[in-house]
Amino acid sequence: MRKVKIGFVGCGFMGQLAHIANYATLPDVELVALADLRQETAKEVARRYGIANVYRDHRELLQKSEVDAIVAIMHFGLHHDVIPDILKNDKHCLTEKPIAVKMSTAKSLNEIAIKNNLIYQIGCMKRCDPASRIMKEKIQEWKTNN
Repeated sequence: MRKVKIGFVGCGFMGQLAHIANYATLPDVELVALADLRQETAKEVARRYGIANVYRDHRELLQKSEVDAIVAIMHFGLHHDVIPDILKNDKHCLTEKPIAVKMSTAKSLNEIAIKNNLIYQIGCMKRCDPASRIMKEKIQEWKTNN
């Protein structure tokens, strides 16, 4: 079975802690590229996880690397500048929440993904969060008793 080739844009705290470290454990995934403006950090993270190619930004990654999808972990205020490039280059993409600062930007990103028949997923892993579970139970209790 062919492995899914993943590229990363951003390797800050969440990129390393939640994303790169977890994707590295998946047997059907190959980490092939990493782009970050902080080149020394990017080189160290790439060395740690066996990522062969390091780029200075997402545009260089898109031009020079063959990836199936990109995990773009950066501040959501940058999504409007980076994600359209990724989607217009026919790459599936995952970002963290929220999708954008403005609703119009969110709609635009969604439209680009649909037009290109791509998956654009927003990471929001709160289902297992203890506070979310307690709140779900409390809401169910309120519904039952009212």
